[in-house]
Amino acid sequence: MTSGEIPSCLTVLCWFLVIRRTEVSLLETSSIMAGVYFLKIRGLLPVLTVLFICLTQTIYSAPLSSYLVSRFTSPDPTLPFNHITINNITGEVYIGARQRLYQLNSDLTLKHTVDTGQCPSPNGNTNNNKLLLVAPSPEDKLITCGSCDGYCETRSLTNISHDVVRYETSSGQLVVTVTSDAPTVGAVVLGADYVPNGESTLDDGLYLFTGISDVTLSFPSVSKYSFVDLSTVQNVLPPQTLIPQNINHLIAYMEYLYYFISRGDSVYLGRLCRNSLDLRFASYTEIELQCESDNVIQSAHIGPAGSQLGDSLNIESTDDLLYAIFTSGSSSALCFYKMSDVQQRFEDAVLGCIQGDNNELGTTNDYFGDYSFCKSFPDTYTLPDTAQCTAYFRDGDEPPATQYQYASGTVPLSASPIITIPDVTCTSIVTTIERQHTVAFMGDTQGNIHKVNIVNSSYGYVYETVPVGSGSVLQDTFLDESSEQITLATSSDQGSQEVQSAQDMRHAPNVMSQLDGYHTMPYSVYPSQLSSQTVCLIIRHNKK
Repeated sequence: MTSGEIPSCLTVLCWFLVIRRTEVSLLETSSIMAGVYFLKIRGLLPVLTVLFICLTQTIYSAPLSSYLVSRFTSPDPTLPFNHITINNITGEVYIGARQRLYQLNSDLTLKHTVDTGQCPSPNGNTNNNKLLLVAPSPEDKLITCGSCDGYCETRSLTNISHDVVRYETSSGQLVVTVTSDAPTVGAVVLGADYVPNGESTLDDGLYLFTGISDVTLSFPSVSKYSFVDLSTVQNVLPPQTLIPQNINHLIAYMEYLYYFISRGDSVYLGRLCRNSLDLRFASYTEIELQCESDNVIQSAHIGPAGSQLGDSLNIESTDDLLYAIFTSGSSSALCFYKMSDVQQRFEDAVLGCIQGDNNELGTTNDYFGDYSFCKSFPDTYTLPDTAQCTAYFRDGDEPPATQYQYASGTVPLSASPIITIPDVTCTSIVTTIERQHTVAFMGDTQGNIHKVNIVNSSYGYVYETVPVGSGSVLQDTFLDESSEQITLATSSDQGSQEVQSAQDMRHAPNVMSQLDGYHTMPYSVYPSQLSSQTVCLIIRHNKK
């Protein structure tokens, strides 16, 4: 049976779906511009028995239906969205755009707008929002960093126009890039209250961790900032080579921060311990990630596997996977890695660096030149448990010293793509589990969401593609399992203005998702027609 064929035993069922979709199309609004949306989706369970027997893998392009509950539309379509973030306590949404900041309440009503203005002449830079992060309690601040001069401000989470504090570090250390479109990544997490003598207090407070792309020899790429005055507390030393690199993504996971780096023709994963006690983050370590010939990392997500995928990998339900999107030319590939394998590669890199010629799994990092070194120890030496996160430790009666700096793994962590999507550049990914199946939502530069069923370590397939706008889907994608919502945004320079609320559409008829060979996936995005403009979506998915 070829793709697109419908088995005869599903004929009646398919006619039923056509009828249902026709009913829904009558409720479609005439036009939907850029904005924020609430959507509700339900699956039809009675068809499961039929679907287990009759298989099809047709890729369905979802109709632009009427599951819209409410939305926010950009008041100025010429100022595209750059970032979106959410206050997990209040549900309020914050949007960073070119020359604008927006604050919405949980039902997407506009609360506050801030005009951040154009960059002063003769600067010439475009005032894009390069970093937008919520610092939770006890800080309760919104961090915004602009591209005029690379510095940051903090604002009240309650009203973004209040309690504005601007930070210009005395050292001249930029927080974000200013002269290019190279990405800047950031995360606000608990970290060590660092003091140089190694007697720091762990998990003492919140800190801002960043990664700057396209750095020169004078600026470090990875830094940690205090909320007292946003001054640099610790940082990785600047690179010693001119190899271009982009830090395209940052994930805070457990006690680590993972930096996803495209450098030259390779992809690297950098790991930093948030409680590191090293002055120069000497324990920062990198390994190479490979996904066959795809050599640019676009986005990543760490999450669990459904039982179908987990059983095929022989892993426990508590074992997480790293899902990563790679691109090469005009195609995109999805690879995943066991987090246990990721952790082992980093441990091997550090141990190999310290054991020198007796262990070939780790070495120095050429990107940092002479700043990277490995002090060799004998095979009988027992590496302290703290060595993975703090390279500053004592060997016997010797005075404490940094024993290694910027270790690098020698054996790449490789995987084969479970799916390759031709002529598509994906930009975002988030995953979830639906009825024991692992589902990935992958956004692209053409404003589409590709819904992928990840079956096993070598096979997955797109079962539905949903257009959500003409602009690129932003990397900022949030999934809230408790409320069953996915939040995403797109960005475009064109379109018309419109603000609309459609609360009466909350109870629109149910629409069935694309048939596949395993079950009906009740995850669907059904906005009405979209023009080419900045779009922000909140998708509500129901598992009942």
